[in-house]
Amino acid sequence: MIKYRNLVQVYVNHGRLSVSRFLSKNLDRKQRAGLVSVIVPALESRADLLASQCLPSVESQTYRSFEVIVASQSFSPGLAEAVRKMGGNYRYFWGTKKSRALRKAGSLANWCSGAAPNLNLAIKKARGAYIARLDDDDEWLPDHLSDAIALLEEGAFEFVSSSAHGPDGAIVENSYLADYKYFGHDFEWLNLSSVVGPTITWVYRRHLRIFKFNVNSWRKKINRPAHYDFMFRIAAAGVSIAYSPAVSARYRSRPGTGGLTGHRAYMADGDGVVQGKSKA
Repeated sequence: MIKYRNLVQVYVNHGRLSVSRFLSKNLDRKQRAGLVSVIVPALESRADLLASQCLPSVESQTYRSFEVIVASQSFSPGLAEAVRKMGGNYRYFWGTKKSRALRKAGSLANWCSGAAPNLNLAIKKARGAYIARLDDDDEWLPDHLSDAIALLEEGAFEFVSSSAHGPDGAIVENSYLADYKYFGHDFEWLNLSSVVGPTITWVYRRHLRIFKFNVNSWRKKINRPAHYDFMFRIAAAGVSIAYSPAVSARYRSRPGTGGLTGHRAYMADGDGVVQGKSKA
């Protein structure tokens, strides 16, 4: 059964996407051709990981036209120093806010939506023709950006992703939008069939910046993580999506989490599960 709310959302987003495509192609003077804006949502406590893992992996990219935007909730001297040391292509912004309800909602809710304000701030500051996401404690392989841009351009796609290794070397599970048993039936009527790789492999065109990360996704009954919410909204709006099975990134485990990553690391506090299953 098609929910009226979902039907309206799909058609509104489809219209917004059409307008954004036109404006980006004809009137967007701020974007810089060929430039990738790497957006990194950061926690103030992870300056060491940002400096030792995340940023060096960006600097090692074979694709050299990029800027890096690190965003955090409050100012961190450690984050600022880590960014400063990398040079003029690296910028640091802070000053985002989480709602009072989210701050009190527990670790699982914060895993679902906590990075959304920082991501949205970084996207706002982005100047590139492309946007690529990386988390502050993970890393890319050297050809990640070059391969992603090539796929975007060769197939005229708008959003691409690829595979990633977990800390143990195993392939991280992808998201299959047609997996209705896991993701629910809200968009089954659209027959979505895309495969989407882990968030740290996402690269997409600038005009998709109209799709903000949902700061209230944690309140939903299903698909609560902001990245689930995001990928279904863009797919339902008609964004052209491609996936490469090539491994281009690596998740790293954080100290004190027992080798866990993703929501499992947050769940070390015993907060429950995302939607009845455990996906990275």
